[in-house]
Amino acid sequence: QLDAILIEDPSNVYYLSLFTGTTATVLLTMANRYLLVDYRYHLQAQRQCPQFEIVVYDQSFDDFIEKLQAKLSLDEVQRLGFDGSHLTYTRAMAIKDRVDANFMAVDLMALRAIKDATEIEQLKQAIALGDQVYLNVFDHIKVGMSERDVVDLLEVELKKLGAQRFSFDTIVASGLRSSMPHGVASDKLLEKDDIVTIDWGVVYDFYCSDCTRTFFMSPPTNKQLIEIYNTVLTANQLAIQAIKAGVSSKVIDGIARQVIADGGYGDHFNHGTGHGLGIDIHEFPRLNQHSDVILEENMVVTVEPGIYVEGLGGVRIEDVVRVTKDGCEVLTKLPKDLKYKTEGSI
Repeated sequence: QLDAILIEDPSNVYYLSLFTGTTATVLLTMANRYLLVDYRYHLQAQRQCPQFEIVVYDQSFDDFIEKLQAKLSLDEVQRLGFDGSHLTYTRAMAIKDRVDANFMAVDLMALRAIKDATEIEQLKQAIALGDQVYLNVFDHIKVGMSERDVVDLLEVELKKLGAQRFSFDTIVASGLRSSMPHGVASDKLLEKDDIVTIDWGVVYDFYCSDCTRTFFMSPPTNKQLIEIYNTVLTANQLAIQAIKAGVSSKVIDGIARQVIADGGYGDHFNHGTGHGLGIDIHEFPRLNQHSDVILEENMVVTVEPGIYVEGLGGVRIEDVVRVTKDGCEVLTKLPKDLKYKTEGSI
């Protein structure tokens, strides 16, 4: 049992305190809540975190340790936990060597997995905004544009709609490059017969969206790519239908994986089916072959099966869902049936 916990990961700091600065340390003891910041963030911390005692240090590590130790001594902390998944080894050892407490790593991966009502609303807003960005841009995607041009269109639109930024490096992978699951946009030009995968997300009010859609630049003629698209779509739909509280993450992954294997493409789906989503783009839990995590109500996860065939192309379809007691609520509202570029199509 711990007497206190020390947290420095910016996402966890924001989750616990609503502090948005880039450098801060949360110290939670049995008696008090402290936010340690250097003098640059003093006023910001006071305004954003009235429920915390703000402890200011002078940017030196020695002063940080002195202020930290004073609070540990005041609250009689003997067993101090730290977020082992985010605090660097060097930083952890430097603190451990200087504080008078037993220093123990703890796993905070599950801390943010179950979303409260406010977080769910923030996620819905971020996802709706991300959907609208895509809808507003789709008709402007033309043959002869580069993949990077598409990213530029998305970025202009997300800023116009009020998003803070992309939630990750946007993937635009066209033609043969669509067989790269993480094909970050390049200078390749979009061609008439290309298949195009776009995986994008936005940050709005500090919460992330994440979505992938695949479409064709003209009516598709490659029967194998059409087959692959329909197989991925079925995998996505059946996995979503199976999601509910009490089901193992591994089971959901297995459903998507089996559909793809039955379609003859089992060797071409080499990533997990999904992941948690929230303040960070990748959160707990993971939906993959190795995860025994049981889904709980109000977890928010992605469902994103894909098939990638080198020398041909690839397809991924991704939605975000909220786990409910008896099923799930699909938060992504974009259509996902097979689409191809015509004037005004989507």
